[in-house]
Order: sequence, then structure tokens, then C-alpha cells
Amino acid sequence: MNTERLMLHELRIKIIKREDRDLIARLAYDYFLNRIVVVDSDLERLLIDLACMQEGCFIEYEELEDRLEYFFQGDHFIYDRLEFAKELRRLLLQKASMTCLADWAYNVWFNKNNRKKDKTIHDIAYALSFMCCHEFEYSYEELEDIADRLMKDEDVKL
Repeated sequence: MNTERLMLHELRIKIIKREDRDLIARLAYDYFLNRIVVVDSDLERLLIDLACMQEGCFIEYEELEDRLEYFFQGDHFIYDRLEFAKELRRLLLQKASMTCLADWAYNVWFNKNNRKKDKTIHDIAYALSFMCCHEFEYSYEELEDIADRLMKDEDVKL
């Protein structure tokens, strides 16, 4: 499930930034062939459609955003405390940029299902989504502490 979340996040960022559709198509094709075992037939269909853009069957950016939105409002971005902490820790180990961390947190916060499942995760994701602005950044040490506290099921004060 984490691989699917990361893949969807990476595709979404490229689409939002209006990157070259051929690049998006190659990335989707790469995911389809090499990186993931797709269990979700809707996700598989999306990857195939995106990959077909390499052959000139372009999909408008607005339609791409709409099709990806289905996954972001579904079960793909629902986290409990432990899953959120593990994902945060994995991104920190990869030395993800603050912008990347903020984008990921925004996607978690944006999913209304997280609000229903765990308000703490929703609130933390909201706070972390502002890290794209320097004045709202947390240090890597502070982020590690947040992940540690969540893994221990302790309260997190931001």
C-alpha cells in the first residue's frame, strides 16, 4: 500500500506542476512494468491510460487531476498513527526535502477520510503541509520526534 501511495503522490505532483505529459507517461509505464504489483484494477487502468500517452493519446491535465483525485479520496491515503509514523520516518530516512514532506502531508490532510479516522493524524498532516514555507518548517529532529511519539502512541504537541 505504501508503494501505491508514493507512486500516486509522485504522479500527482508532476501533473499539478504541468510537467511534460510524455514524462508522466514514461513514469506511469515504469511503475506499471517494474516498480509495483498492482492489485487495484482501477489503478492498473489509470497507469495503462497514462502510459498510452507515449503513443500520442494525450489526456488533458484537468482530466488527469480528476482521475487521480478518485484515489486520493479513497482508501489509498488513509493512515492510522502507526502507518503515518512509518511513512514519515521512511521519507526522513530518504532525506526528502521539506517541500516533498509538505506535499505528502497535504495529500494526507486533504483526504477527508483521515479526518474521520484519526483527528490527530489529520491535525499533524495539516501542520506539516505548511512546511513548504520556511517559517513553518520543522527540523528533521522534530519530525523524527513526531514519528517516534506516534509510534509509541503518545500525544504529539505541535
